[in-house]
Amino acid sequence: MIDPTSLDPDDYLFPVPEVKSDDVLVIITQSCDILNDRSESEPTIEVLIARRAKKVHGRFSQGKHPRRYGVSCICGGNHCFEIAVRDRNFIKRSSLDKCRAVDCRLSTRATRNLAFWHGRRYFRSAFPTAFDKRITEERRDALLALLEGTHELITGIFFHLNTRDELPNQKQYRAKIYLVVHPDDWQDVNTRKDVVDFATAFEPLISCEGIIVDECEAVPSDRLDLYTVSNCLAFDQFDFLSSPAEGESPNPQSVAAPQRTIEKEQGHE
Repeated sequence: MIDPTSLDPDDYLFPVPEVKSDDVLVIITQSCDILNDRSESEPTIEVLIARRAKKVHGRFSQGKHPRRYGVSCICGGNHCFEIAVRDRNFIKRSSLDKCRAVDCRLSTRATRNLAFWHGRRYFRSAFPTAFDKRITEERRDALLALLEGTHELITGIFFHLNTRDELPNQKQYRAKIYLVVHPDDWQDVNTRKDVVDFATAFEPLISCEGIIVDECEAVPSDRLDLYTVSNCLAFDQFDFLSSPAEGESPNPQSVAAPQRTIEKEQGHE
């Protein structure tokens, strides 16, 4: 992680980004490319601007949001940062000799998640439009409220649909949902209970007249085989869930009403 004040405007490939004194630059270029002996092969280093935040918003953690990534460092200050995928630039490789590293670093897991998140923006899942439309605005508000909490422990949400075709209203989608947790976190009894409770709350927000949820299960990532994952859609739909004031918590008053509506749909008064 680089202190941006140690660089000059000429060190950047594109116009200098606006940065604050407590922002940092995170090198996202693969380490082997940085160490490549032939500088003409890799003349630049790609960096992301990590902006200081008060806290890590739940739905931006673990790389689940396609455009924003929230993370905290593992240093004594326990600083929190937020990265927007558009906030990136390239610096000259030769500038690494003059740049100054900050006294802050990310965990190995967070670094891997960041790299995966940055690369995955080109391979985002595309749910059928007919499926998306069946999740009403009320349910989206309730999902946002739920996703602000325990879901920070969840590294991924995967949907296995019976079809990816655009179905007419009279036909239903059937879904199996997997809420994935890191194996180390799964070993903690309290964490395991939290994510199981999360799965219990998540299921009725997806289940509706046009979507049947056959299964909604919290599982450690080492129990999901590659075949299952490759046939699932990653639920990185936080774009279509996000409110106009993206990044802010939804209005609690707007969440209470949909919950009552959902209970009424399920026959609970």
